[in-house]
Amino acid sequence: MHGTISRAGLTVCATAVFTLGLHVLTTADELGPIDAAIIQAALASTVVDAISPEEQWVLVDHTLTVCEGASFACITPEAMETPRTARMTDPMALPPLRLAQAPMVSQSDIQAVLRQRDRGTAWDGFRAHFSHARGYIAVSAPLYDGNGATVYVVLGCGEMCGAGWVVHVERRGRAWRAREVRMAWIS
Repeated sequence: MHGTISRAGLTVCATAVFTLGLHVLTTADELGPIDAAIIQAALASTVVDAISPEEQWVLVDHTLTVCEGASFACITPEAMETPRTARMTDPMALPPLRLAQAPMVSQSDIQAVLRQRDRGTAWDGFRAHFSHARGYIAVSAPLYDGNGATVYVVLGCGEMCGAGWVVHVERRGRAWRAREVRMAWIS
């Protein structure tokens, strides 16, 4: 089942992003192929190294947003070390990504399961619903700067189990690679 995000009241504005001579045209509520390559590089430098090939996870199908009373994984502008942007306020659908151990699942499904308290803790509900998965992986939309882009990556696996990374990605030749990976938190 795939959740939907209402577009009511959402202003779609085209934004031109010039990064290292590469012109990308995107909208405020859409991620393109360059965004996908940047997210893929951020995942390769964080969760791919952190999880076992035998483990199964789920990948949240929409981007993380700024924390504003959210009960689900979210980001703070301070953690991203960047000013707040439209890309941080509205969840955007992730493009297809290559992460063998983590099929994409609906953000609304994960949120609903984590809110259920009739099965004990939020994570008891998660494990009952996603019995094959150890936890979830979530990412922010890339935030561009003059040297590349920054992505926030979250690995959630329990009440006191998880990690968050801030990943600075840059273009090297024809590929995007992590320039710097900083662990923002761990529990």
